[in-house]
Amino acid sequence: MHRTATIRALALALCAPSGLGAQVRGSEPAQVSQTVDGTKVTVTYSRPRLRGRHDVFGNQVPWGEIWTPGANDATKLTVSKDVTIGGHAVPQGSYSVWIPMKPGEWTLVLDRDTTLFHESGPKERAGQIRFPVRKVAVPLTDVLTWSFTGLGVSRMTLVMQWETTSVPLEIKVTPTQQTAVDPALGRRLEGRYEIRFKPAPPAKDSSVTAVPTMPDRVVFKVWQDGRLLRARMDPPMWPGLHDFLVLRKSDEVYMLAEAEGDEILDLWDWAVLEFAFAGGTATGFEMRSTSDEVEATGARLP
Repeated sequence: MHRTATIRALALALCAPSGLGAQVRGSEPAQVSQTVDGTKVTVTYSRPRLRGRHDVFGNQVPWGEIWTPGANDATKLTVSKDVTIGGHAVPQGSYSVWIPMKPGEWTLVLDRDTTLFHESGPKERAGQIRFPVRKVAVPLTDVLTWSFTGLGVSRMTLVMQWETTSVPLEIKVTPTQQTAVDPALGRRLEGRYEIRFKPAPPAKDSSVTAVPTMPDRVVFKVWQDGRLLRARMDPPMWPGLHDFLVLRKSDEVYMLAEAEGDEILDLWDWAVLEFAFAGGTATGFEMRSTSDEVEATGARLP
């Protein structure tokens, strides 16, 4: 395009009251990142605003077009290690992010070309990652936003939200925490223990809410389940906190992780269980904090 024509086209775009001109003028650059178990996920995008518009999807973003969830340059997703998104493998690297617009179910498209502009979506081609995504109705959101929620030890949820539509993407990373325990070691710990917790100190300030009282007596059952060492507290320390995986740090020292099935939900990295043994069988343990203070003791039950 001739230089004068280019300048004139740019001036018209910047003065336009809606459409592309409004996006160029008002879509702020943004970036959001989250690291889970050493895997970093980053979204780089621009943030269009509604500016009083309604029915964006199907109107401002027409059905039949392929749309990047953002503005200006194509929204970019970068993963520092291999992950799965919605159960679909996404290798390490950077991708431009697209959604072919249609009234029904949406599909997320990840393309290796990250240099595309938001109106220059890629054609379907080899190497793209495509999978259906779930739409959720939400309260009105003026600014298109990417954010992270639902953080766990090996998972996170990446959410795109604009107008009254939200698209949650469940991301799982490859856990670095070893969950398998040699059955020969696990059998030494199997059994039932009585846990007694150290009394919580009284609050110095009466206006401060006291720490919840622990049960007087907790039965802690440990058993081997294949290559996993499981545990259960009865009654739970806190409501709903029953089931654990027991993770080996050494032959005598173990950690607890809240679990659902085979998946770690939360790692108790603030304390360890240090077991004592007699005749090759654990007789009890001390729960020690990271400052080496004894927070609870466990004694084997008959």
